[in-house]
Amino acid sequence: MTTAREHARNATAALHHILHISPEAFDDDGTAAIIEQAIKGATRERDSRVRQQMEDAREAARQRLERLLSSSPAVIYSFKATGDFAPTFVSENIKAVFGYAPDEYLEDPSFWRDRVHPGDQARVDEAISRFFQNGIHSVEYRFRRKDGSWCWVNDEQRLIKDKHGKPLEIVGSWSDISARKAAEQAQAAANARLSELLISSPAVIYSYEATGDFAPTFVSENIRDWLGYEPQEYLEHADFWRRCVHPDDLAAAEAESIHLFKKGRHTIEYRFLKKDGTWCWVNDEQHLIRDPAGQPAEVVGSWSDITDRKRAEESAKAAQDRVEYLLARSPAVIYSFRAAGDYQPTFISRNVKDLLGYEPEEYLENADFWRDRVHPEDLPRVEKDYGRLFEEGRLANEYRFRKKDGSYCWISDDLQLQRDAAGEPVEVVGAWNDITARKQIGEALVAAQDRLVRVLSAAPAVIYSYKASGDFAPIIISENVRSLLGYEPSEYLENADFWRARVHPDELAAVEAESVQLFKKGRHTVEYRFLKNDGTYCWVNDEQQLIRDKDGQPLEIVGSWSDVSARKQAENALRQSEQRLTDAIESISEGFSLYDAEDRLVVCNKAYGDLLYPGRGTPGAGTPYEMLIRNAAEQGLVEDAKGRVDEWVAERLARHRQPGGPHVQRRGNGRWVQINERKTTEGGTVAVYTNITELKRAEENIRNAKHKAERANELVTEKNKALEALSNKLSKYLSPQVYSSIFSGSREVEIASHRKKLTVFFSDIADFTATTDDLESEELTSLLNHYLTEMSKIALEHGATIDKYIGDAVLAFFGDPETRGVRQDAMACVSMAIAMQRRMRELQAEWRDRGLQKPFQLRIGISTGYCTVGNFGSEDRMEYTIIGGEVNLASRLQSHAELGGILLSHETYSLVKDMVLAEEQEPIHAKGIARPVRNYKVQDRVDEMVLQGTAIREEEAGLRVLVDLRKTDRASAVKTLESIVSRLKA
Repeated sequence: MTTAREHARNATAALHHILHISPEAFDDDGTAAIIEQAIKGATRERDSRVRQQMEDAREAARQRLERLLSSSPAVIYSFKATGDFAPTFVSENIKAVFGYAPDEYLEDPSFWRDRVHPGDQARVDEAISRFFQNGIHSVEYRFRRKDGSWCWVNDEQRLIKDKHGKPLEIVGSWSDISARKAAEQAQAAANARLSELLISSPAVIYSYEATGDFAPTFVSENIRDWLGYEPQEYLEHADFWRRCVHPDDLAAAEAESIHLFKKGRHTIEYRFLKKDGTWCWVNDEQHLIRDPAGQPAEVVGSWSDITDRKRAEESAKAAQDRVEYLLARSPAVIYSFRAAGDYQPTFISRNVKDLLGYEPEEYLENADFWRDRVHPEDLPRVEKDYGRLFEEGRLANEYRFRKKDGSYCWISDDLQLQRDAAGEPVEVVGAWNDITARKQIGEALVAAQDRLVRVLSAAPAVIYSYKASGDFAPIIISENVRSLLGYEPSEYLENADFWRARVHPDELAAVEAESVQLFKKGRHTVEYRFLKNDGTYCWVNDEQQLIRDKDGQPLEIVGSWSDVSARKQAENALRQSEQRLTDAIESISEGFSLYDAEDRLVVCNKAYGDLLYPGRGTPGAGTPYEMLIRNAAEQGLVEDAKGRVDEWVAERLARHRQPGGPHVQRRGNGRWVQINERKTTEGGTVAVYTNITELKRAEENIRNAKHKAERANELVTEKNKALEALSNKLSKYLSPQVYSSIFSGSREVEIASHRKKLTVFFSDIADFTATTDDLESEELTSLLNHYLTEMSKIALEHGATIDKYIGDAVLAFFGDPETRGVRQDAMACVSMAIAMQRRMRELQAEWRDRGLQKPFQLRIGISTGYCTVGNFGSEDRMEYTIIGGEVNLASRLQSHAELGGILLSHETYSLVKDMVLAEEQEPIHAKGIARPVRNYKVQDRVDEMVLQGTAIREEEAGLRVLVDLRKTDRASAVKTLESIVSRLKA
């Protein structure tokens, strides 16, 4: 470095030469002394200005740090790591978060221990005992606020060591997590409630995998009460179900399981072996769960004990036999005739003589017996209906019939068609009942009934009823079911499962569970989606009323279905509109608020609370405006209100209720806020709050800078040149993204980090030492620099942030300081890895041509997950890098990769599986990772395989086909695709 004296002597020599003065006429030493004195004076003045500027910058940084810590949602603290562990620092926001003054912490060594909940103390002490081994830890516990209440905190601590590795200081943060803990407790209560419901359910709920070994996955605890088995007996034995199904029912039950995979739902009944060795009948209802790709994932089912119902059905059959015996001796005439050919009569009961006056032979010997005796006015109508007998198998008619004495009587004629095993019509069996008396009564009711039918048909709701006990059989339904839902009334009346088959599967269980309210209260209303006859779903309001008999027993349930689809659509539209409004408000950076005509808060965004009420959360809807501004003034949040709260509140209310132009408000935390208010048509007030603090500071800085600009201009120019030269040199040591963010001012150069999901890349040259043993150091340096240069070019082209070079290894990551989204970052990282391996193959050929016997072989590992990224180190020297388990995982994956290969973690593969073809490998057991690690070997990019003709890919909504022609022959692929097509056509 040239001294001031040397500069002076050089300047003296230059003057001597320029002025052409003879040596004897020029005092070299005196002139040099004068010039040296001037240089030293100028240097002292410049150094003084530089030191002052550096002190100003440090003070500004200190003030900014204090403001950031005060507005942080977490309380930052520190204490000594040895000796008396005395407190050394706590952020000012401890008062806002917990209510304590900073001095209460700093002056009391027992501050923390006295406020930890006694029930958590032992657990926290145990966690702290491991802290000095790990150097970082996080623990959650209850902490007493100043007001005596308890809150949950997350306490994160980091151990700071000196340059010799000795513990120096512990820095930590307290974050209030009471809201999250409350949510977790609510979730635990909900899970306990669900478990309680499953245990008390009348059905055993179970599930198993829908593919592979169909392994059991879940069974409810009540299997012990209903079937006698322990849950483990089901979960640990894949053949549990087959061993328990009755041998006579097993084949049929397994054969019918194909319906589950076709329709998604299936119900079957069979006998089931209980733990005590007895058999019971179960109703097995199953539902198929598919994954997002539409593939079968899991089967969820329920076993309901229907033994009592089956016994009842057997009793009903015996009773039916008894009924048939009695009908043969009933007042009704039983008859039959052939169902084809000449329709010859085949049987008639003897009581035809008592009821109609005819001998049985008169019917049996005369094929036209019936036609000749039906009233001429009724015959065309009755014969026209006969077509339905052969379509539906049953027919009921009422008409007038001539008795032996010539008089007419009304009869009810019920016919049933009998078919043989092949389904061909064989015989028609019927019964004539004399209903003359009923008809006479019925005629009086016809008018009223017709009116009732017209009223029900014109009603906006479908009226229905069914039995309230027993088989719950349908009883009646209004004709307008045809116009409102598209069904014929008979479809409801003849199908006991009509309703269950049409309720949306996602809502059936909940609707059935709520039906218990009907039997408790006598009335019940529920809304759900209902399948119409055209295949579409509509929303219905189902209102039911329970009818009881004179003894108070349930007799009949009468209900109505009203189509509420339009209302539901309007409600959904309203919710979507409200959500869009909320999203729009939250998307703006300024604070926003809307108060109603009574000056109560209607809605505001988070920026409103952060700007005007920092550390106190967003105000809730309904909060009075006057209460908000008064609390803010009393708490010192408004600079202009200090010492004059009431006066300021009155002025602010007047301006708020009669808003004019924008006005500026100075806040207590040093912020400046510009407020724009206007009245709404309903008498409320809408306002936008803009943080103009930086603008105010800029104005102040401009005024100060203008005063100093002329004096500092020359110095600034010199500094800029020096900084430019220095920045050009520094850029060689930093990743371009980090360099750009620092020199553009978008990133603070301070020790700070944050959690972020990143994709981590780790590469290493296999057997590097063995490969380079035969190389001279100059050759090795050139070769390694060539390799790293080529890899770095590819990394920068794909947008990677290069963390560091570790000898021949490269650590890079995607997602910070710039990110294109987690999926796009992962895709860019894998694309980069493929490009690097390709470039390595080209370099290997070059190196062989240059005489290298063992060219470098590259292994790559990639993982995706949350890492801690930022500046680490000391105030004097720091490094922008990442830490976390994903870095370790990427390194471990690299070490298990094949030469020239790429291994991906499971999460990375899930993000890029549409882009690359990869094969899952055997799980690896990596050092430092407790569980086996799923990993995938990258084959190639799918799009490049398609371009090369080694793969075929076709995609549509709900369909994706990828054929790897390198691993399958075309004939086999065609056969597989034809099989899929045939199944789709089935």
